[in-house]
Amino acid sequence: SSVIVAIVDTGVNINHEDLSGKATGNLDDNGHGTAVAGIAAAASNNSIGVVGACWICPVLSIKVLDSTGSGSNWNVDQGIITATDQGAKVINLSLGSYSNTQDMQDAVNYAWNKGLVVVAASGNDNTTTPFYPAAYNNVVAVGGNSESDTKMSISNYGPWLDVVAPGIAILTTRMDGSYNVASGTSMASPHIAGLAGLIFSANPKLSNTQVVDIITSTTDDLGDPGFDQYYGWGKINAGRALQKATGTTGPLPDTTSPQIKVLSPTDSSTISG
Repeated sequence: SSVIVAIVDTGVNINHEDLSGKATGNLDDNGHGTAVAGIAAAASNNSIGVVGACWICPVLSIKVLDSTGSGSNWNVDQGIITATDQGAKVINLSLGSYSNTQDMQDAVNYAWNKGLVVVAASGNDNTTTPFYPAAYNNVVAVGGNSESDTKMSISNYGPWLDVVAPGIAILTTRMDGSYNVASGTSMASPHIAGLAGLIFSANPKLSNTQVVDIITSTTDDLGDPGFDQYYGWGKINAGRALQKATGTTGPLPDTTSPQIKVLSPTDSSTISG
């Protein structure tokens, strides 16, 4: 619970029932940031909603985009620096443009040199043109894959891509307090940000370099063997990543007993299994 995942975005509904008590920072007036936050870190074992990739990680909301989902490079630069200075261990950037600026690379380097993992969406234009901040050094660039493990049609790709994660119809938290599905590389990226938080949680002694290596070396390989421009190193595999992070083999042990409620049938019927 000390591994903070920063959502640098449109803000987050920190009062949402599945984020309440674990999210702090700027409020959302667009909805995008709240959807991203739920995928990265919605709470678990609370009988409601969804579960984030790092369900125990606190969320720090840094608002850099306005109510229309737009913002300046300078705002993003400052958001990265602010998240770093406020104690984040992971930064998710489900945003970007085709504008390459030294100031943003410098902001990313600032976070990286402080030990953070920075994760960013590859963009949704089905192009190989580098998309920033995903294509910067010291950023994990995330593309989207489909339910059938093919490249999501809109996902940007290229030699600068690192990994992919599910990006189509991801059920997550909404700004209005409800739940709905969302798609795009913006929704793929927080899977990796949450996984980075999970790895740091499992082994706090790891460096950011080691965490990124674990993420990229434990994937399910898709496309051509090894690295390729459509899937990077492949689709993330959280179980395998945690095994490598903790030096364990075989199934990982449960840390919390499941809570089960049977709501139907109510006539004392026996339910097999």
